[in-house]
Amino acid sequence: VAGIPSLVAASRVALLNAARHAGGEVSVYLETSAGAVDVFVRDRGPGVDLDALRDDRLGIRESIVGRMTRAGGTATVRPGAGGVGTEVHLHLEVLP
Repeated sequence: VAGIPSLVAASRVALLNAARHAGGEVSVYLETSAGAVDVFVRDRGPGVDLDALRDDRLGIRESIVGRMTRAGGTATVRPGAGGVGTEVHLHLEVLP
């Protein structure tokens, strides 16, 4: 499937960001169905404010969101459960 390499690369960046900036436990969940793959990367760090990121900080904007968009998927970055940490959700439709 053409978008899988992009999904793997975006997952890698999300994991590296969580390890680098959250310091501590990082959880990764992978869910698959006949038509889609979803990856969730969750940490319990201080969180990230996407609106406050400087324009030259391209890790989330390009290496995660942009990469998934170009592959035909989506990437969502939001506060973690209870407002603690960050959750990155990557979604890619795949054709059987």
